[in-house]
Amino acid sequence: MQFTTKLTEDDYAAACRLKLKSVHRTIASAIAYTLAFIFWIFLIAAWIFRLLHPRDLFLNQNVPAFQTAVLPGAVAFLLWILVFRVYVPYANRRKFRKAKNLRGEMFTEINSEGLMQKTAGGSYGFSRWPDYSFWRESEQIFIVVYPTNVFCLLPKSAMSAEQQSEIRTILTAALPEK
Repeated sequence: MQFTTKLTEDDYAAACRLKLKSVHRTIASAIAYTLAFIFWIFLIAAWIFRLLHPRDLFLNQNVPAFQTAVLPGAVAFLLWILVFRVYVPYANRRKFRKAKNLRGEMFTEINSEGLMQKTAGGSYGFSRWPDYSFWRESEQIFIVVYPTNVFCLLPKSAMSAEQQSEIRTILTAALPEK
């Protein structure tokens, strides 16, 4: 099966998100959000308590000392979330903008032996299915991932429903889905 496509920045960003999607990252994100929420709730509660009851103890602690102890943790978890939710997607989009070979048309051929891609700039690559680790699918794209975490991107926008089904069948037979 053969098709030609032109990658977009959104396709590349979706592929990067899909590559990083895993149970471990979901658990880590849940922990980070929960801890950030707890730290900020305690910090805000201490500020409010300090305004309403300036001379009393908060959770058997001196309020300014408690705020000083909790503030670094609250800021650290907030920065952790910002790095993974803001900086990483920004860096991926920037990487796409700098990679001129990704912006032209790309010819792709998929068969039972492997995957071949050729760019408009003349880059050419063919890999057999045993060279890859796994594949994943989202609403927008398929990705096929090498053991080195480099991936080949197959946008669904260039394929008909029958072609998508055929690719799914070939990938299922050749590689594990993660």
